[in-house]
Amino acid sequence: MIYLFGIWHNYQCYGEGNDDKADLLKGAVEKAIDDYDIEVIAEEFNEDSFNNPDNSTTVLQSVEQENKNLKHIFCEMSASERSENKIPNRNQITHDLFMNDEEATEEAIKEEERKYYPQREAYWFSILSDYTDYNVLFLCGADHIPSFETLLDEESVDNEVLEVEFDS
Repeated sequence: MIYLFGIWHNYQCYGEGNDDKADLLKGAVEKAIDDYDIEVIAEEFNEDSFNNPDNSTTVLQSVEQENKNLKHIFCEMSASERSENKIPNRNQITHDLFMNDEEATEEAIKEEERKYYPQREAYWFSILSDYTDYNVLFLCGADHIPSFETLLDEESVDNEVLEVEFDS
């Protein structure tokens, strides 16, 4: 069973200015682990994200360190994998909009990002599919919950949405 937990990414990491939000998320994650007998914790994140000096550790890494019975998995493509698959990051999208004389509004950026959701979510599924016999808690951006839930349904994977948009 895959339990989906939608978040805003500014709750996902400990680091400069995020500790209060991360602590709130950690409490909710620990409750879900207890309530649903979670064995695997996975997240839309990758090792490359630690290049951002604001990110020191993710909430799920912290939870795993305190509970060695849990397996932790990063499910997001690395920067090189995104490049190989021609999936631009947010900065590249903003740059491309600007170079095409389009206004790089938050709405325009999100619209472009959504075009790549199917590829990214298929990648997540390729990783999570190895764990469908376990109770998995998967944290991903709130915006992904409807489409990723649909993908899991289409793949006949038992799933349940625990949080559409966690905000404490």
